[in-house]
Amino acid sequence: MENLSTKSIISAVLLAALSSCACAEARQVRADATVEVDATCVLEKDFLGVGVQWSSYPWWDVSEEDWNKVFRRVEFMRLPFVRVMLDAFWYCKGFDKDGKPVYDWNTSYMKKLYKLLDWCEKNNTVVMIGEWGRPAGKDLNLKNDDPKWTRIIGDFVEYMLRQKKYTCIKYYNLINEPHGSWSNISWDEWKTAIDNLYKELTKRGLIELIPIASPDGDRKFTTKVLKDDQLRNQTAIYDEHWYVYEREINRGLLELYTRDQLRQIHKKDPGKQFFLGEIGILDGKNKNDQQRHVFDFWYGVSMADAAIQMIRGGMSGFMAWDLDDSMHFAGDGGESMNSLSDVLPSHAYEQRKIWGFWSIMATEHGTPEEETLRPWYYTWSVLSRCFPPGCQTLEAEDAGVYQVRVAAARIADGDKYHLSFAIANNYEKNSKVKIVVPKAGAQATLAQYDYFDADKDNKVDSWSKVVDDKGNDIFPSATKVLKNVDLTAGLMVTMPSKVVVILTTMEGGHSIPLK
Repeated sequence: MENLSTKSIISAVLLAALSSCACAEARQVRADATVEVDATCVLEKDFLGVGVQWSSYPWWDVSEEDWNKVFRRVEFMRLPFVRVMLDAFWYCKGFDKDGKPVYDWNTSYMKKLYKLLDWCEKNNTVVMIGEWGRPAGKDLNLKNDDPKWTRIIGDFVEYMLRQKKYTCIKYYNLINEPHGSWSNISWDEWKTAIDNLYKELTKRGLIELIPIASPDGDRKFTTKVLKDDQLRNQTAIYDEHWYVYEREINRGLLELYTRDQLRQIHKKDPGKQFFLGEIGILDGKNKNDQQRHVFDFWYGVSMADAAIQMIRGGMSGFMAWDLDDSMHFAGDGGESMNSLSDVLPSHAYEQRKIWGFWSIMATEHGTPEEETLRPWYYTWSVLSRCFPPGCQTLEAEDAGVYQVRVAAARIADGDKYHLSFAIANNYEKNSKVKIVVPKAGAQATLAQYDYFDADKDNKVDSWSKVVDDKGNDIFPSATKVLKNVDLTAGLMVTMPSKVVVILTTMEGGHSIPLK
């Protein structure tokens, strides 16, 4: 993973957007920001969703009870979109004396992969699948551009789509982060590998069923792809990884990055979507790829702020890195685990990659508190529910107040629409934000989710208890329901410092017409 380099800084434009609305006491309250949402100006007509990176726990044996706990948690998220990566040694043991691949489709690795994909199939979750990198083990060792690797991948994809009949698998991405030195691949090798894969999938009649997502790298690598006629023709959707610093989020740079990248894509390859296969915050990450700020309340504010900026910029979707600490450890892959006979290092769990909403193996390793849901699950799961796949993201005015941002979407319901709004105040100062939808054709009922920590105890005020007396998860719920809201006149939302508010008509409300 690599940090997203800063190109520019937003100048804070301090505008006094002074408007008023009538309170119950008939007194006037002034808004710090009035944000008009144009419900007929669509940024992205087919949003892919707020997703996650989800691996099938390759290195540990997860109990049936823990699998079910994970499934309940992602079911609450209504998880729309996931990136699932694997290694060829999971299913290919090598080659026979005639040079033909030898497969075992029932290794422990594959059985766990099927378990994850079965859930995705049942729950209509779109999967982008792919391999981390070239096979590099003692039983299977091939070059990046070796056609034999392409043959193996073709057999894998055909098996998954035609034998296992997975319809949830929609995209294939080859080689994680090819821009990075850790991927050990040159531009020419990568281009050849993509060309090999495209031809293999085309020959098998699979390219329409599982088109290629690329480059799965940084912004500069995408720019190189866009300048290459061959790669543009072989790419169906653009996928990048962004690891950013909090200062970039605070300055609103992710919205600018999104708009700039979409400008390039629309100019060079119009009609194709753009999403992130990984997004995370770098501040505080240690050398073992552990981000312990995922335990902190502020991480949920900043990740939600990042999501809001990317929606505002017109991005088609994004996936957080990642779901669960128990999926990866520092040194998995080429350094230690690249063959069926490899033994998991004794220190692997100590070096787990801490980035998730929880660690499902924490109890087995003596830290049961790390198995519970962390604060940032609140914002990411509610965003996932309220900005579902297929929704249309909408143009929302700039608030004109430093680090206050609003994203909006409409969700078709016959000839009417549900509406969702996400507001972040990522600054130290309290604000009052007025949301106005001039083309709302009826009064609305809105569920309001408040991500607040007024007492600074590092817990969500409305969700301070995440398990019940029996140890079962308590999931986020709306703080209040607002009825008979006249969005044409405006809805005033009080935003204390460092908070997120998400509102939607989808939870207990009804769809409304638009003028």
